[in-house]
Amino acid sequence: TAYDQCFNYFIKDQLSFSPSNNGVMRAVLGLVALITNMTVGMWVMKKTDITKSFIVVLGLDSLVLTGLLFPSALPVFVVINIMLYSLNTLINPLAQAVYALGIKDEKQSGAFMGVFNSIKSLGSVIGSLFAGFIYSTGPRLSFLYACAGFAIAALLAFKAYTMRKREAK
Repeated sequence: TAYDQCFNYFIKDQLSFSPSNNGVMRAVLGLVALITNMTVGMWVMKKTDITKSFIVVLGLDSLVLTGLLFPSALPVFVVINIMLYSLNTLINPLAQAVYALGIKDEKQSGAFMGVFNSIKSLGSVIGSLFAGFIYSTGPRLSFLYACAGFAIAALLAFKAYTMRKREAK
């Protein structure tokens, strides 16, 4: 969320995008994300181990974000963001599926999904607040924190996966 909030500030402030260019960029990112979700996302959900795919997507998000930590030419910046938004499109469905896999009692699934959405909403609020603070400190800091956040999430998801595998044996 912090990255997404700072993205608009960054392209206007650092790259001097006009509001119409900002809108075009967001539209292109949205279209690419939609296509990714309808193709890659569906394939991943049907053909792969969802938990492993979730870990890989988190790790790739962190890896792709490292490209935004350093100044680069505008085409490189655009390509990195297209890749990032495509990967981010996959995170929510995968996260919900992984979360649902951990629900043992189907009667509890509604309550668990409610908690999932509540935590996601809380993260949006905190992320937006955090974005405002960190952008004033440094325009690329949101990229750094998002990169670190995805790396930590990937490591924690991997640890949880290996713990579940051990418990299953």
